[in-house]
Amino acid sequence: MATLDASLRDIGQKRRSLSRPRGWRRVTCLDWKSWARTIVSIRATPRQVALGVALGSFIAFSPLIGLQTLLAALFATLIGASKKAAMLAVWISNPLTMGPIFAVTYQLGLILGSPEPAAASTTGPVLAAAETPMATLATNPYGFEWLLHAGWGYILPMLLGGAAVGLVAAFLAYRLTHRGVLAYQVALARRQRARANP
Repeated sequence: MATLDASLRDIGQKRRSLSRPRGWRRVTCLDWKSWARTIVSIRATPRQVALGVALGSFIAFSPLIGLQTLLAALFATLIGASKKAAMLAVWISNPLTMGPIFAVTYQLGLILGSPEPAAASTTGPVLAAAETPMATLATNPYGFEWLLHAGWGYILPMLLGGAAVGLVAAFLAYRLTHRGVLAYQVALARRQRARANP
């Protein structure tokens, strides 16, 4: 019985240690203090962390859902930024903030000059395409072609508006993160020196 309890305890400890990659803290989209603490404690130079956060902040305002984290990791690797910081910063755009972000970037894109998408009519081919089952959308002359055209009409303003908002967010994120990481690393070095020389 004692060996069974010890085995179960050992399995539980291994499961807990495998549940999160080493060095990653549990961060939720609502826990901003934990998110900021994780960012400043990344082991990299202040410039690399700040560059990663700036890159992730820029990409977070793009409408490329599903590709944002991948793009952040790819571009962070290319420019020498912290991949971890970039991937964490992308989560500015999360299920709670996505709607307001997309609404603002779409409206800003229209203001900046992106063409407005064609108005959808509630009669005729558009309604026929909407009522058509997915299996027959490919054969419907107003199926995928219309969806692609209408989709680009909304994505282009969001890309333009997202780039404008993203540039401002990236600039601010770089400045704030660089200062925060630098202050954290200086304080950490002081604490370590104080412990070494009591």
